[in-house]
Amino acid sequence: MNGIPFKVQVDYFKEVANLLRDQLGEADAKELMLQGSTIYYSSIGGVDLSSLISTAVYVTESMIQDYVKIVIGNITDAV
Repeated sequence: MNGIPFKVQVDYFKEVANLLRDQLGEADAKELMLQGSTIYYSSIGGVDLSSLISTAVYVTESMIQDYVKIVIGNITDAV
């Protein structure tokens, strides 16, 4: 199973936001994107974590903590 990198997910979101601005105008697009019924879904790191757990013979707490730091770094880089 392959996932879409978080940076690419952010780029897709920006692309859709720009398309909405072009089609609806700035004010209506902003209202649509910020209204309470709008749901944004993004998956970050699940594929990598499941791969780590399923392929490693022994997963330590330290390995998981290192993984979390990598995921947080990826989020920081993307945003």
